[in-house]
Amino acid sequence: MSDLGNDITRIRKVCVRSYYLFELAELYNVSKFIMRKRMKQHREIGKPDGYLYDEKQVSLIFHLMTLPSNIRLIKV
Repeated sequence: MSDLGNDITRIRKVCVRSYYLFELAELYNVSKFIMRKRMKQHREIGKPDGYLYDEKQVSLIFHLMTLPSNIRLIKV
């Protein structure tokens, strides 16, 4: 992760992997409540396995919900 600028302007590199809800909310700069509310609109995402969203679900989330401009998606 690059630490250029403050939290808002800092460019962050993320990859598709399993994420907890709070980690996804942090990427989108929203609360867990708002993140859950936005994801509920997209039923095709499905429910997490316990607390984790798997890679297929995360890929779908990144596709359906546009990432903030300071996030760069990288392939591992």
